[in-house]
Amino acid sequence: MAIDFSGQFVQKSIILNGFHTHLNQQSRERPLVKRPYNPGDPVIYQVTKHSNHPGVRAKSITPATQGDQYSYTVTKFWRIVEQTPDGQVVAQTRRGKRHVISLDDPCLRHVTWWERIIHRTRLANLHDDEE
Repeated sequence: MAIDFSGQFVQKSIILNGFHTHLNQQSRERPLVKRPYNPGDPVIYQVTKHSNHPGVRAKSITPATQGDQYSYTVTKFWRIVEQTPDGQVVAQTRRGKRHVISLDDPCLRHVTWWERIIHRTRLANLHDDEE
């Protein structure tokens, strides 16, 4: 075990299932830095909806207490149009509708590389033009 008391780098060794593993403590304690949203970036927004009949893309479906309606989430693929100075972004849907979203909204996230491959047809339908 190598320990640097300055707090810059701490490396530990442990044995898991017979394998010698090194853990970097700095990577575990590092605060997460979010990637900035740039105009043109595709994003995913998780929208919570309520209805009598969830659609085919509905996820996390839960019935209401009386059983008349369902609550569920739907994954929306949008594209960033601009970032406002007050810490918000403007996202555009494939049909041109615009939404102003706060940067700290937990429903907003970047599209991962494998989602770009899996959902390439849905991402290709996003408009790049600004109205």
